[in-house]
Amino acid sequence: MDVEVYTGKYKALSDRIEKGEGRLEKKITEVEKENKRLKNVVEGCKRDAEEEKKRTSEEISSMKERLQELDDVKRDLQKLEDQFLARLAPEDSSDEGEGPGGSILLGKKAKAKKPQKSRKRKRAADDEGDKDGDSENEDEGGMSPAERRSYHAYKHSGIKELVRFGFQFKMDHPLSSPATFPEFPADDNDETWPKVQTVDDDPTLPVVRFRWNCPKDQSDNFRGIRLVVSWVRRKGAAHTPALAKILEDLSENHLQQRVTERFEQLRREYREHQRDKELEPSVKAEKAKKKTLTSRAQAKLKVRKRKRESLPDEHELRNPKYDVVFEHYGFMSCDEDDVDEAGKLQQFKTRAPVWRSEKLQEVLDGVDKVADPAKGKGKATPRIKGNVLIKSPPSIKDIRKRARRWMVSPNYLKENKQYDKSSKVIDNGKLWGEAANLAEMEAEVKEVKKGKKKARQDPGESDEDEEDEDDEM
Repeated sequence: MDVEVYTGKYKALSDRIEKGEGRLEKKITEVEKENKRLKNVVEGCKRDAEEEKKRTSEEISSMKERLQELDDVKRDLQKLEDQFLARLAPEDSSDEGEGPGGSILLGKKAKAKKPQKSRKRKRAADDEGDKDGDSENEDEGGMSPAERRSYHAYKHSGIKELVRFGFQFKMDHPLSSPATFPEFPADDNDETWPKVQTVDDDPTLPVVRFRWNCPKDQSDNFRGIRLVVSWVRRKGAAHTPALAKILEDLSENHLQQRVTERFEQLRREYREHQRDKELEPSVKAEKAKKKTLTSRAQAKLKVRKRKRESLPDEHELRNPKYDVVFEHYGFMSCDEDDVDEAGKLQQFKTRAPVWRSEKLQEVLDGVDKVADPAKGKGKATPRIKGNVLIKSPPSIKDIRKRARRWMVSPNYLKENKQYDKSSKVIDNGKLWGEAANLAEMEAEVKEVKKGKKKARQDPGESDEDEEDEDDEM
């Protein structure tokens, strides 16, 4: 009897243990799944952060290119001003200069009355001064007449140009591009030091070289700066006779300051070029990736337009209020590569933009369900759903193609008010029962641009019109 009782209890205990083990295994499986999900979320966030970092790097590179273009424009304006000053030079001025390139300014008979500088030319000269690092905030109120004359000579565009030429002459090298700036010789030996043939100086004069990665007060750099200062002081008037009187007014301190500022400008250009060289491979790769993603988005838009147009005219998705969805590739999802360990493409990871509304997603899903009328033989690359893409609605130049409010999540606009603007999102319009229409919106945008253009025409501002660029993937 006791044996049967104990046997029953043992069996019941064994059953409870088995059930407990089953529940434990199930719990462990759930925890492992949750850990895997969290790991995927973390990896997705890391990828997003890396992509944002690359995007920022590309924007910086683009801004540098734009700044370089502006510098070229400034130099052209400076040349025009130099030609203007040349016509004001005394009649008996000589155009014979020293060294390669000849005189900067040609001596011509001065006109009876010197015209006032136009506002654009004055701004161009001021901008050129900023480029060379002018200290324009000096207070002239406490200056003596000699100090005031020296200060105006220091700011004179002809002196700036003379200093630029002085660097090229003493270095015997054009300084048009930081990619070709000569380096400081590795062997600091008088016999092997590079030299230049001159006419009235020593038969072979050592050229000046700088250590571009070192500051201005480094001994070799300071000596080079002083040699340029000496050349401007001794040979400047012979090189550019029109500047003789201005050079007399220019104090030693102001000349030293002008030459030092030019060195600092050249040093900045050199160091920026070195940094750009290090970033260049990654920037190129990012541009190639951006081009590929844009091409895929454009192809996806083309397919969806084809599918939608195959529907009957009375179909809900053919309603004109949805036309804008199929006007720009910026409203499409991003198809990123999903590769195996060997780097071979397996499928696309489709990432919808975070700003997309449920209604827009519903429209796109509806079109995707339609059979493609094109009879292509190619096999489509498989797609899987990826994490949302952190990006703002595209800025589109044509107002008629910009995102409407119904296309953008209200919560997104509430949390990102900086993107709730007409360059990104516009009202739905009459097709959605709203009073506003495109004609009124266009008129409003033109009025805003007109006001901005007028504001830019004030002194110190650029005359260029603002222009929104289309966002790419």
